This record gives sequence, C-alpha cells and structure tokens, in this order.
Amino acid sequence: MRENNRKLRNREERHGGAKPNLWRSFCLAMSTFTVIPFPQYAFHPVDLSWSLVFFPLAGLVGAAFAGASLFLLRLLGVGVFFRAVVALALLILSSGAIHLDGFADTCDALFSRRDRRVQLEIMRDPHIGVYAVIGTVLLLLTALAAWTEILATGRELLIVASLVYGVFGRSLSGLYSASLPSARGEGMQHAMHERVPKIAKGTLIVFLVCSALSVIAMAHWSGMIAVGLSLIVFVLFSRFSIKAFGGATGDLAGFLLSITEVAGWAVFALTQRLPAWY
Repeated sequence: MRENNRKLRNREERHGGAKPNLWRSFCLAMSTFTVIPFPQYAFHPVDLSWSLVFFPLAGLVGAAFAGASLFLLRLLGVGVFFRAVVALALLILSSGAIHLDGFADTCDALFSRRDRRVQLEIMRDPHIGVYAVIGTVLLLLTALAAWTEILATGRELLIVASLVYGVFGRSLSGLYSASLPSARGEGMQHAMHERVPKIAKGTLIVFLVCSALSVIAMAHWSGMIAVGLSLIVFVLFSRFSIKAFGGATGDLAGFLLSITEVAGWAVFALTQRLPAWY
C-alpha cells in the first residue's frame, strides 16, 4: 500500500499534481481537431497531453460527414466526380483544415532550403508562400483523382476503407507527436509531448493496429500495401524530423498526416484491380 501511494504521488508530481480528466481531454481534442463545438473548460497541460488519446477519433467525424454525403448523393444519382469533390471537401473542412495548414507551412519551410532556425520560423509565419500553394494544389489534385477512381469502382468496402484511413493516419500522426522530442521549447506539440503518459502512447498503438486491420480487412491487398507504405513513411519521416529539425512540431505532424492519407488513397486507386480475398 505504501509503495502504491508513493508511485501515485510520483505520477501526480510528473503531471503537475493534477489528475487527468478524460472528458475534458476528449472535448479538447474534438474542439481542436474538428469543427464540432464541444464544451470549453479551463486549460490544463495534463488534459492537453491526454487529448492525444482521442486524436484518432477525430478521423471518425470526417468519415461520418463524407460517408453520409456519399450515400445521399448516390441516392440522388449524382456523378462520381461531383461526389468525390464533396467527400474530399467535407474531409478537409470537418477538421477545420488544420492539418492541411500544417502541410502548407511545412512545404514553405522545406523548399526554402534554409537552416533549421529559419525553417522553424517559416513554419510559424502565418503568411503563405509559393511552395505552400504549389504543394497544396498538387496534394489536393492527387486526392481528388484518387477519390474519383475509388468511387468509380463501386466497391463499398474499398470506399469505407478509404474513409477509415483517416483514423489510421491520425493514429500515426499522434504517435509521431507523442514519441518524438519537440523541435521547439513551446507550442501545442511541445506541451503535449512534455506530459504525455505511457498509457496514451499505448492507446494510440491500439488505435493504430485496430484501424490498420480494419483497412486491410476491407481493402485486401490494397490495404496491406497502403498500410505498409505508410509505416515506412512514418519511420523515415521521424528520422528526417530529428535530423533536420531536432524533433517534431505541430506543422510537421500535419504534414505527415496529409501525406499518409493522400498516399493511402492513391494506393487504393492504383491497386484497385488486385484480386480480393473474398
């Protein structure tokens, strides 16, 4: 009993003497990573660190909006291209485009070819540069082309797998933020990483495995290829982030998520003719 009390005190000291409130952490995650209004509470770093646990669930919000639109538009007899545009728009807007913003900022920083300090400053700059515009346009065109091909197959399980891929991508991005040191001594990613508990990382891994298995079960060979490619990108990008920036930032996490999702959709589109398992 005495030993358990000592461990509890140590744990509370690491968390600033406060215990996490999972409901507040959930509300913080949903209000940050989706456009759905949730109750607002007084900010506490412990709740922020635990909010990463619920990050993958934010992907279900976009999946629900996009899935509902695809179902309704199909009933109305709307063409594939228009359905793809609406679904992609809802997937982006449901998150407040926060991850796409991180992608654009990272494009400006990476293609500036400046030193680490300047690149980190560029990512913080609210202004948009030419590389951000070019990168975002190419990313969205690729995503739109992929979704058009996916919907044209008429395979419902492949379409659902494409929607669920957002949960998988957010699990990877959340694990990236929780595992890598912060490239800055401030900001949301730094605050999350400083106090993130081991159980949060474990929960993200559970989300990662479950979503990966779900995608593979629905997309078959396409799912295996997409998941495997994403894991390779995760490892390589994590190493690059440490080498180039000394760790992770929120913008880099958004860049990783954007690349993971669109690359997964592209794989589904390119490998759609591979034989299904059942």
